[in-house]
Amino acid sequence: MSGVDMIRDIFPERIRRKIEKAATIYDIEEIRLRLSKNIQIIHSFGELILDEITDESVIKTVFENISGHSLYAWEEELKGGFITLKGGSRVGFCGRALIENGVFKRISEVSSMNIRLSKEVKGCADNIMKEIVSNDGEVLSTLIISPPSVGKTTLIRDIARQLSNGRKDMLIFPHKVVVIDERSEIASFNHEKTYCDVGDRTDILDSCPKSIAIMLAIRTMSPDVIVVDEIGSYEDSCAILEASKCGVSVIATAHGKSITDAEKRRNLNDLFINNAFNNAFVIEREKNKIHIKERRKCVQQFHLRSS
Repeated sequence: MSGVDMIRDIFPERIRRKIEKAATIYDIEEIRLRLSKNIQIIHSFGELILDEITDESVIKTVFENISGHSLYAWEEELKGGFITLKGGSRVGFCGRALIENGVFKRISEVSSMNIRLSKEVKGCADNIMKEIVSNDGEVLSTLIISPPSVGKTTLIRDIARQLSNGRKDMLIFPHKVVVIDERSEIASFNHEKTYCDVGDRTDILDSCPKSIAIMLAIRTMSPDVIVVDEIGSYEDSCAILEASKCGVSVIATAHGKSITDAEKRRNLNDLFINNAFNNAFVIEREKNKIHIKERRKCVQQFHLRSS
């Protein structure tokens, strides 16, 4: 089932028909709704502007369909400014922020939405696997860096699947994998069903903060590999360092344009200082394929500092 199929029912009928028509021609990645503006479709080769203005009724209809007419049920996710849909597609919101006692609660008046379609691309990690598995079969802890919308989540989903199932042709034996899926985007777990294939030997910790989930996985699931998306907090770094000391390989992603950019982020810098990863890669996408743009090999050794 395509990403468009997963989100088709959230739109009014006339808009859905136009999006479905576009999907027969383009590989749609994002659908952007902005109040009083034309609907914008981002696809793998550029953008398409629909002859459809987003008015308040469209915003209201889409939001109600997304939330199931229950704002309360999604209150926790809305604190992060987004909702993750069945199948892993994510809807981000902008508009008037609701602040209570100096704390951001949620977007109270939505004026724009960005619907990022989840994609499962089996085999997209084929040219990466030889970089993260050594000749003797050891999974090398790897940090994958890129700006948003390059394909980090799609890539690590396929990495998890290949490590979990194994690859005889590449002499990769099956591993016990735990996917830390805080925002339900990697495995797309929803109502006791997983919509994306992350491998036969993969356990999923869904909707749990990354730092808590990493430590929980180590204590309870004895993983060979932990896969986690978009790290960046101090707590994330502490948990990854602990995993490394426990002998668990970590495949993680982070935002940045270069390894130097990532190093400048204070909490990620702790991971570089302590050489928590064997590899750091910057990826880019060309002609809808993911390639390594920049790489750095590291030797794991720890110089722990007090917090």
